[in-house]
Amino acid sequence: MYLAEKVFFNLPEKDAFCRNTILDLRFRQQLYGVVRRGLSVHCFVIKSGLEQDGFLSSSLVDMYSKYGLAMEAHKVFISTIDPDIVIWSVIISCFTQLGLSTEAVELFRTMESVGAKANHCTLVSVASVASELGDLALCASLHANILKNRFETRIEVGNVILNMYMKNVAVGDGCIMFDTMLDHDTVSWNCLFSGFHCGNACDKGLRIFRHMLTKNIVPNSYTYISVLRSCTSLRDSTCGSRVHAHILKNDLASDSFIGIAMVDMYASSGNLENAI
Repeated sequence: MYLAEKVFFNLPEKDAFCRNTILDLRFRQQLYGVVRRGLSVHCFVIKSGLEQDGFLSSSLVDMYSKYGLAMEAHKVFISTIDPDIVIWSVIISCFTQLGLSTEAVELFRTMESVGAKANHCTLVSVASVASELGDLALCASLHANILKNRFETRIEVGNVILNMYMKNVAVGDGCIMFDTMLDHDTVSWNCLFSGFHCGNACDKGLRIFRHMLTKNIVPNSYTYISVLRSCTSLRDSTCGSRVHAHILKNDLASDSFIGIAMVDMYASSGNLENAI
């Protein structure tokens, strides 16, 4: 690192690439130092004979997860005798966050086979994976598990199941999930919108938006982008103009993603003046 900084500071001109490179090296050096300290703590835990302590094992798995070290996290997990639901949840969440979707599902199924009872955190992690895998059988299994354990009353659980169904184009099941939820927040409504962006469903998407407003739910950027996409599919600039007015009222016109959605909406209906 010393030599790299010496070369950097002696350069006659320092462009963005050079600055980004030296900043990246500094970050990696700091991260390496943090990981080394974490490894030292792990060694101390082992030497002290505390590796079977459930709390410490969960903390170590969580630490390695945050550093992106899935293999090290898994080694701690498999060395734990009779892991409780907390450490199961932490390792499944670790694999989920690091993009190891298939491995996370395999762990979940192993957990079920040994009789460990999933908590709502575990199910939320696996449901987020199921959203990406397109495994409708897994989706149905998770939903049944949630209903069996009465976790559906938790809004964060309902939202992730709703999102799971919509991403897997199981819109009917998603609507049933939405209707069975006791409470809805902006995330719930946005998940529902995601199933009505195109085709004949667009008109229903607009009705959902109007219904959302009557419930005094505050739309966010994603909400407006979803509604504008429906207007684009319908080529309905009149409705789009009303949505545009809502956007201005909520001071979100500067959002670049909303701006692109508005341009698409006006352009699709031939209203090039407003599109520009």
